[in-house]
Amino acid sequence: MGVKKYQASNGVFWMVDKWLPLRNGQLTRFRTRKIPTKEQAVALVAKARAEAFEGRYFDRPKVSKLVVEDGEGRRRVPYEEAGGDDA
Repeated sequence: MGVKKYQASNGVFWMVDKWLPLRNGQLTRFRTRKIPTKEQAVALVAKARAEAFEGRYFDRPKVSKLVVEDGEGRRRVPYEEAGGDDA
């Protein structure tokens, strides 16, 4: 599909609907709406395509932003290391 223009109640926006081939041969769908300009939408597609080609799209491990201090408060450890996801 690519980049399309659409009308909303509060203005005219652009949306992206694109299938991207990942490095392992798998296809993934990239969709985003409410982009203000066509130039921004085209740039967003180019960035997603480059990341998919380089193997960084969806393969990046998400770093936990939640930090737990240990009992003494001297050292901060990530939530997973503190035993947060034991389920």
